[in-house]
Amino acid sequence: YMLAPSLLIVGASLVVAQRSGIELSINFIIKVLLANLVIWGVVIYFIRSAYAKTLHNSIAKGVMNSEGVVVYNRDAIAILLAKVDSGSVSEKIYALKLLENGRYANIVQLLKNQLFCDELPLKQYSFERLNDLGALDAPLLQQMISEEPNEELREMAAIVLCRINPANLQHYIDEIPSLSPSLRKGLVLLLLKQKGFREFYTGATAIQQWLSSPDPAERELALEIISECDHIDFTTTIVTLLEDEDPSVKRNAYVAACKLKKQEILPVMLEKLQRREDKYLAIQGLFQYGERLFEDLKHLPPEVIDRCTPELIKIASKLKGPAVTGFLLTLLKENH
Repeated sequence: YMLAPSLLIVGASLVVAQRSGIELSINFIIKVLLANLVIWGVVIYFIRSAYAKTLHNSIAKGVMNSEGVVVYNRDAIAILLAKVDSGSVSEKIYALKLLENGRYANIVQLLKNQLFCDELPLKQYSFERLNDLGALDAPLLQQMISEEPNEELREMAAIVLCRINPANLQHYIDEIPSLSPSLRKGLVLLLLKQKGFREFYTGATAIQQWLSSPDPAERELALEIISECDHIDFTTTIVTLLEDEDPSVKRNAYVAACKLKKQEILPVMLEKLQRREDKYLAIQGLFQYGERLFEDLKHLPPEVIDRCTPELIKIASKLKGPAVTGFLLTLLKENH
């Protein structure tokens, strides 16, 4: 990025020399080029030194934002490693981010070491990064399950262990009803992705039981799972829950129905738009459908859409995309 300024300076030097009456020979031009390169090299050296010094000071004080910053300097890496060893929790996380951005060679091992420290936020950050990097192995996860005092982290470790080694799901199949909601959700999602009949049947059965449970919390849990599981058709059940007596379950049913983006549920949602008591929930749900809503509307009879035009315009005003723009332009043409 310093090349363009250096070429401009060389060119300006030659123009000034020509206008000053100096004869521009090949030897003279070469000397100008060499002189400019030397001067520019010195300038770059001092700029780089000042930048490195400022970088080191900022890292040492912990006042620099790690987003988008890449550190390759050895001194800076040494300072960051010292922060990981003896800094506060926020400083350790900040240092780990910078080291990862700088492609530090031992970052995976460094993150693994933090899994068994005393600071929960640091353990959670390290676990999430290792999970994203695909660096969590079965022995490490089993150690966390047996030694980690925090229940949430133990559950996260169990879910990841079952994901990388589905055979471990067998240990939890019979215990699903007694597990915490977050662990049940993670395990059932994994069960529904398995090819084995027993695993799939266990997951699907659990969802059906929760959907028909008298406990609103279990019905909500089932809806959360369904909204993330679009390869199984629960449309009929979701439509039923749109009339649930519990307000929270009803609201989540609208969201889950639209998150799945299934065309067969659109006529039901458009009908809800015309009912005063359901209009707000239907609009909030259709926001989750996103731009694809206006693609799928093309497959419905025009008279169905015409009855909901004001509400659809309201939804379109909060969304973006070619399909949304096309829908609004079509309405404008029809009105003129």
